[in-house]
Amino acid sequence: MKKVKNWPSYFQGFLAGCVILASRFIIYLSHNWDFTIVPAYSLLTGLVVIVGIIMGVIADRKEFENAQSAELLMDDGVGSNFHKGDAGSDGVRANSDAEIIATKDASTSLGAGAVLIEKKIFGFWLTFFSAIRVIAVAIFLVEIADFTLMILIDSTLIDQTKTLKIDQIKQSLMVFNVDNETIDLSIKQLREQDYTTPMFWLADWVNKVISNAFVGLIVAAFMRRKPQTHWVDQA
Repeated sequence: MKKVKNWPSYFQGFLAGCVILASRFIIYLSHNWDFTIVPAYSLLTGLVVIVGIIMGVIADRKEFENAQSAELLMDDGVGSNFHKGDAGSDGVRANSDAEIIATKDASTSLGAGAVLIEKKIFGFWLTFFSAIRVIAVAIFLVEIADFTLMILIDSTLIDQTKTLKIDQIKQSLMVFNVDNETIDLSIKQLREQDYTTPMFWLADWVNKVISNAFVGLIVAAFMRRKPQTHWVDQA
């Protein structure tokens, strides 16, 4: 199979990340850093990432299908992700992420001699990985923005961020009637976080990518290509 060398979803993730990165600097310059914690900002940044995911999936799918079509034209569908069989044979489709392209002579009816070509489609997992690429790149740029602002520009933002998160945790846990001991433990762990170490930012990036992966699962469920059979007449 002709591989896709440059997935467009990386660029869509970069664009989404740049939008959020710019918003962080604008919020800092306007002296409203507490806005980065409010639900409205999280919703807005989430929408930016979702738009990036949708655009990335569409672009990746187009690139993938173009690569598939190019190989099909070059070698008549014989490749690592193509399979030929007979119309009358069983088990032509090797997996759920494949569709059948069937060709027949225009002057004859469909029969056991028709050629079936199995072509890999842009299914659930390819769609999911496109979404993850957008999420990972976008969050990586946000981490860069926060690292630059908190470590290189204004270290007081670290204490501000911790204070805001502590207040947020208290409000969230109290809604669910969590005992004070659990609340105190959560606050202690938050206060002990060392923002100056590279491991903190790496762990924070990984945790955010994993926590947002469910968005990729939802997008994959709705935007995946479903297997179909296409009949193409050959003169």
